[in-house]
Amino acid sequence: MKTGCYEARINSFFGFLESLRMNGTEVIENQYTSVIYGYYNAPHLVYIADSVEKRGNSILSLSSGIGSVEYVFEPDRVRIRVSNGGCDSFFQHTILSRSFAGAVSGGGKALPLKGGLEPGSYTLLSLSGAVKISGDASVFDTSVLYALRFSPEKGAGAEEVIEPAVLNADLARTAFELRYPDGDLETSEDLFVLSPSDWQVFQREDRDRGTLRLSGRVNVPFDRLSVRITGRSRDGKAYPGKWETVTADPADGAFDAGLPLRAGGWYTVDVRAEYKGRTAAEKTIEHVGMGEVFVGAGQSNATNSSPDRTRTRTGMVSCTDGHVWQPADDPVIGVHDGSDGGSYYPSLGDLLYEEFGVPVGIAPTGHGGTAVSQWSPDTELYRFFMDRVRLLGKGGFRAVLWHQGENDAWTPSEDYYRLLRTSIRYSCLDAGWRFPWFVAKVSYHSPAAPVHETTRSAQQRLWDEGIALPGPDTDTLRSEYREGGGMGIHFSGKGLEAHARAWADILIPYIHSLID
Repeated sequence: MKTGCYEARINSFFGFLESLRMNGTEVIENQYTSVIYGYYNAPHLVYIADSVEKRGNSILSLSSGIGSVEYVFEPDRVRIRVSNGGCDSFFQHTILSRSFAGAVSGGGKALPLKGGLEPGSYTLLSLSGAVKISGDASVFDTSVLYALRFSPEKGAGAEEVIEPAVLNADLARTAFELRYPDGDLETSEDLFVLSPSDWQVFQREDRDRGTLRLSGRVNVPFDRLSVRITGRSRDGKAYPGKWETVTADPADGAFDAGLPLRAGGWYTVDVRAEYKGRTAAEKTIEHVGMGEVFVGAGQSNATNSSPDRTRTRTGMVSCTDGHVWQPADDPVIGVHDGSDGGSYYPSLGDLLYEEFGVPVGIAPTGHGGTAVSQWSPDTELYRFFMDRVRLLGKGGFRAVLWHQGENDAWTPSEDYYRLLRTSIRYSCLDAGWRFPWFVAKVSYHSPAAPVHETTRSAQQRLWDEGIALPGPDTDTLRSEYREGGGMGIHFSGKGLEAHARAWADILIPYIHSLID
């Protein structure tokens, strides 16, 4: 479909808009093979269209019993009409281009897209183009991608209008700076500490010790840089709290050092720059741990998918999205899909802390509704996952915890085996070191179809051939362990506790075998 203002293209297989260029500005994200341009989620699974048909100047995509999307192509605008075919829990996503950095509200205020936008009228801004959106859809922030999110009530509809807009370059730059506020952070403080971050956990190297990475930059005149660590280790020993000198580059103030640290925490790390015997700048990081770190990956039960949120009971569990660390209270940060429910990570961390007496860090990367093929080495999800692996660095985590398979219930066993084997092997090659993958046995789809041997046999084969270590069998968690009175695919609050316990029963003896 092409007019003087825009050019649009519908993907005939998925039934959703895959490209919409308005005055040269691409509205839809279509550069990544693992990203579906649009999809329904109702109530527990991802759906695509059953049929796609043209009706005059519109195209209707229908998913039987779920809902429909109608694209109406007018000379100077495109209308998207979404209807809920009768689901209690329903939404439809249209994925927006990554190039959009921010938005301008109807009142002319520049806004970052981070955090999302309520339904209304906005101008979306990239550094080279702009489009106006208005209607019933919100802008949903998945932490990595942004989407128009339609969520009409059961039996109702919603509409959004997209049309060209004039780019205001000054506002576009302002929006860009709002989205990426840390671009000048390194030079904005007298003493900038890049590592450690508050609530960061470093992977211990043996039972009693590890290396804390201290790095940053001094941006004021100085002639001495020093660090002090206070707190108690896992065996109850207190750090003496003495100031120790750290080497820094006198030319640009940069410093980077590995400091031995006993397993335990939370520790407090104080960094101080001095000039001619007086303090020139100082920084305190209040929560730093030396303990156990894990990377989580997979689909929705490895994200924040439960309707029941949990919190860390011990206060000794944290999580990271690759930029910041914070206490691991649901929804945990870092998941690719931006889900905001409950996860098993807080409870797992508590169980591990209670066993080993060291802080636990989690780096979640999962995305709900994904198949194993969407984690192959040429996909966006794999790149996202590997960004986290590389950030933690060689020896920077204990293992990957993989929980996925629900969306591959009917994938041939050989296909699942080869796809996941490839992802595992490539991840270690790309990272430059061999790290363990624990693969859970997962195929549960519904109470009527709780076990699919094609998927389970592929996971078993990965165990048998030593490609992955055995994770828990969560297909056994049924009825009261699942949401919706046992009818859902996601875990209930009770299920999250059981899921965490199942992982802990695997990980505790494994860690003991390495450190005792």
